[in-house]
Amino acid sequence: MSRDLNIAFYPNDSSRKDDIVNSIAKLLLEIIEENKTNNKSTYLKIILDEKHTNFDAFSPPTLNIKEYIERIVFYTKTEESSIILALIYVDRICEKMKIQLSSSNIYK
Repeated sequence: MSRDLNIAFYPNDSSRKDDIVNSIAKLLLEIIEENKTNNKSTYLKIILDEKHTNFDAFSPPTLNIKEYIERIVFYTKTEESSIILALIYVDRICEKMKIQLSSSNIYK
């Protein structure tokens, strides 16, 4: 993931967290769309063969990715740096295990 988050920093903590959450959600959605475009045959194969990995959900959650991240941030009371570190860990895990982010595995 070599993309810029384009995060502006505000004196208010909640504004800063909102900005980080928005940027990360946008980034993750861009990655999912890019992966979908680059691997259409893989996605069709998974859907048609109904082959899922342990990280793939069988049905999409009702929350969108931004709402999902906001919920995690709200209930865990996490700091801004932890949110960004979580994104870095997701990137490293995906790279090491050769997992591509998709709409069926982004929530896990």
